[in-house]
Amino acid sequence: MKKTLLKLLLCVTLLAVICFGGCSCGGSSWDGSKVTLKTITNEVGVQGGMVAETENYVYFINGKADAEGDNTLGTPVKGALYAADKSDLTKQSIVVPKLFVASDYSAGVYIYGGYAYYGTPSTDKNSSGDIAKDELVFAKTKLDGTDTTVLFNAGAISTEYRIVKGADNCVYVVYYDSEDQAIKSYNTVSGVEVVVAKTNEQAKSESLKEYKFMTNEGINDAVVYFTTDIYSAEYNEEEAESEDYARSTYAYNKVYAYKAGDAISAEGAETYGVNVLNGDKAVYETYAISRVFNEYVQYTVTKNDGTAKTENYIIDGEFLYAKNFANALKVENAKYLENPANYLVVDLEEVYFVDTTNLVIMKTSLVGTKTEIEQNTAPVASVEAANTLYFVNNDYIYYANGTGHIARVYIGSDRADKTDELKEQIVSSDTTLTDWFAPKFISYTVGSVKKDYVFYANSGSEGLSYVFAVELNGEILAEDSDEDGENDKWSLKGNMRLGEMVDMDKAGIVNAKITGISSELDSSGRIEFDTDNDGNIVLEVKAIKEARELVDSYANTEVYDLIAEDALDLLVKYEKALEISKKLYALNGFSDKTDTEKQALESAYNDAKAFVEEFFNSDDSENHEDYTAVMDMVAKNLNYEYGKAKDFFEPAETETQE
Repeated sequence: MKKTLLKLLLCVTLLAVICFGGCSCGGSSWDGSKVTLKTITNEVGVQGGMVAETENYVYFINGKADAEGDNTLGTPVKGALYAADKSDLTKQSIVVPKLFVASDYSAGVYIYGGYAYYGTPSTDKNSSGDIAKDELVFAKTKLDGTDTTVLFNAGAISTEYRIVKGADNCVYVVYYDSEDQAIKSYNTVSGVEVVVAKTNEQAKSESLKEYKFMTNEGINDAVVYFTTDIYSAEYNEEEAESEDYARSTYAYNKVYAYKAGDAISAEGAETYGVNVLNGDKAVYETYAISRVFNEYVQYTVTKNDGTAKTENYIIDGEFLYAKNFANALKVENAKYLENPANYLVVDLEEVYFVDTTNLVIMKTSLVGTKTEIEQNTAPVASVEAANTLYFVNNDYIYYANGTGHIARVYIGSDRADKTDELKEQIVSSDTTLTDWFAPKFISYTVGSVKKDYVFYANSGSEGLSYVFAVELNGEILAEDSDEDGENDKWSLKGNMRLGEMVDMDKAGIVNAKITGISSELDSSGRIEFDTDNDGNIVLEVKAIKEARELVDSYANTEVYDLIAEDALDLLVKYEKALEISKKLYALNGFSDKTDTEKQALESAYNDAKAFVEEFFNSDDSENHEDYTAVMDMVAKNLNYEYGKAKDFFEPAETETQE
């Protein structure tokens, strides 16, 4: 469904209600009364991703949800927008109960003027009478939970977009319309939409070719940069009727920058925005925008005047928009640009990348000659694996390690004086998502206390893609994971789940907790007793106990009814195997004892035998399948020792139950 709704060209304030075709709150009982955090203050800091800030709250998308879910206002929980109080992140509230599930994972929620602006699946019906969940509408909701207004329908749920405030203090949605093959800009106050640039528009001599939206952090002046091809032939209406028709183009192009609210840059110009680079027709000079990251734009220029020669440049987007090319850096050593995921540009003179051969993080610069850059490139940390570098804070570099966790390692100049800091420290409680839920660093001050946090989506079986927060200056826990007497694992304490979990996911965590007990078994699938700090055996299994406590916590609730029956049955088997293991443990090492020592264990044997036989006789399943499954889980070699005790105390009995 494309936009066919009447645009009301009203000159109103930003907070005025603009409803095209009706407000999405129609037919819903949602009135915002469930919003408990509704003090509206100015927006600050991070905007546009899975989190956004105001002076008092951090707003976050409550987990990665499915666009196929019910998007009726007031219904969504997972995927909805929540708020957390900066002074106490445990104080949380739902704010916008709509699905924040647009497919552009580089965009997200934007807050301005007391409203949240966002993309969400349409709740209208398509021509077939079905809910058009594959279409994206843009909407706004006041931060007190009231006044939800649909702004317009942008077409496909996969639409690429940015939401940004213009110089006129109006909020714009700048997006790529895949059906019209055009970059468009929608003013959320006036309802006016302009076509910034379009592909194959017959009345114009330029055609949109490639485009790249700035990252949310990097939007300062321009929102999007794009190139245009220049037609060398006029549009031929008769020939255009052929499916094979294509207008020829010159071997040079142009680059434009569009800032939200830009008018046509000059009389007779064919696009909105600023023409920042012009290729040279005489030498077939063409430009390509390689990448945008942080506030930077990386582009290449290629001249094909006999021998093709390509040069790499990086420039701050603000300077490019202003055509201030004195600040453009010609990159002499382009090898540091070959794998964007593996290098982190803090600024042009502070760049980090991963040397995967030598397993180190290197520090380099993009400024200088090849020789100078090579001389100033040096290792700053050893790592087993670093797949993506995220950010640097307080002399730590943060990255995705080989297991998919957020990790960090110290890279300060005083590394020689550090010990534990030079070891990898695990930051996240589990693996994390890397799309629009990629880890986000937020720093703010509460009173006189500075708080540094990472917000991330936990993708593990006990996280289920909900948002977590961890304070970066929290306590570091040391652990001896291989029990050799030396600490070999460091992790950051204080990972906290935010938001609200739906019942199905709560049940999913229970299922995962039970099935996860298998990782605590030995290589033969048998129970292993826990040990205390001194290495002494404790006749318990913490994983089984925790699973039971979790199951019981949901007794007589809807969550319990959603727990898989197979998982509940498996937990009962583990518990029974543990009970039997405890009974049989009195016979541990029986086969190595003297006859006198064995005789002293007759009472223990009879006690264990009665317990095992009672269970055997209570199993009414065909072929005693449950009994067999449980006995196969009994700890260590206790089954064997039980058999040896049976042979000793009942030598005439030839039939056994094993």
